[in-house]
Amino acid sequence: ANSAHELRTPIAGALAQTQRLIETSSDDQARAEARKIEATLRRLADLAERLMQLARADSGMARSADPVAILPALKLVIADARARSRPPRAIDLTIAPGAEAASARIDVDALGIVLRNLVDNALAHSPPESPVEVALDGERRIVIRNASPLIAAETLARLRHRFERGPTPASGSGLGLAIAETMLHQVGGTLTLRSPIEGRPDGFEAVVELPG
Repeated sequence: ANSAHELRTPIAGALAQTQRLIETSSDDQARAEARKIEATLRRLADLAERLMQLARADSGMARSADPVAILPALKLVIADARARSRPPRAIDLTIAPGAEAASARIDVDALGIVLRNLVDNALAHSPPESPVEVALDGERRIVIRNASPLIAAETLARLRHRFERGPTPASGSGLGLAIAETMLHQVGGTLTLRSPIEGRPDGFEAVVELPG
């Protein structure tokens, strides 16, 4: 956690300098090379962030004696994901009757980390033109769906492991799902991964069931 934290500032500084180089350079070749560096630095920044999340997950920080409202956290995560996505992506939220008041006994920061990792995962591993679907029901169940080819059962099982990634060209650390599952396990929640989406021939869905 300390190492990952110390890496954030120099990575952010290098990224800012690289982006300035891209904006100010008149050399097409130099800009192309700088964009490769920018992509690498973004991956490093994401890895540092995930390592800090992993350290927090392993510390048991997800536990909370007090319930937290689910919907405000979910809306905040979705709004942030929309703002960060390039190109802009559609994220469709469906709220079942009675779900507006749903709450769960989980630390609010942990809930945000779980939801952000799952939404980011859906965005990263689906076609840019396809929407990500998020649904909340009155039983504290959150379902996040995205378009994807069918994923084999053995691959789904491996995706829960740390630093494990499926057959995808998308960048990532292979930690997001493991972090989410660790935090949910601490509070008595569950994470279920499915492919295909129930009732469809393909796609991927993550189902979060939170404790009352």
